[in-house]
Amino acid sequence: MLDNPDKNTRSYKKLLQGDGLLARALRACSWAAVGAVLLQAIRMGRMWILTWLLAPQMFGLLAIIWCVLGLLRMLSDAGLRQSLVQNPKGLEQKYLDTVWLFNLARNILIALMLYLAAPYVYLAGGVYQDPHLPALLRLSCFILLFEGLTSIGLTALHKRLKFKLVTMVQV
Repeated sequence: MLDNPDKNTRSYKKLLQGDGLLARALRACSWAAVGAVLLQAIRMGRMWILTWLLAPQMFGLLAIIWCVLGLLRMLSDAGLRQSLVQNPKGLEQKYLDTVWLFNLARNILIALMLYLAAPYVYLAGGVYQDPHLPALLRLSCFILLFEGLTSIGLTALHKRLKFKLVTMVQV
């Protein structure tokens, strides 16, 4: 197999240029890897900039808010977007609309619960007793609302293995 490297290179290029499932999957994996590296680099740059701009106390509050939002997202995820990718009828408009509406309703409900619970986080005492925390938690509800409005088209692109477009949108 290693006797003729030119032949191996040509066969690999031919494999990537094909229209078969394997070629599409390999191209999608390549774009997903490039996107993951780019997004991680952007996150690291963003964190580096925030450490210079924010006071340590404010940076700590920001980290708390990101943790709360991440926890709420994980605990409330029903896996509907993943089910669209797996379902053979996942690209039908009625399914796409249903999942988009469900995710919007879920995010509105989470934002409402976070808005109402924000003062109690401050009253719970302990390490997180900062007077700015309830207002910042309430302000972060807008993040959840905007995430609920995210297009379901990205999920359709995942299903079609169009990770190049997904990567471009995410970056």
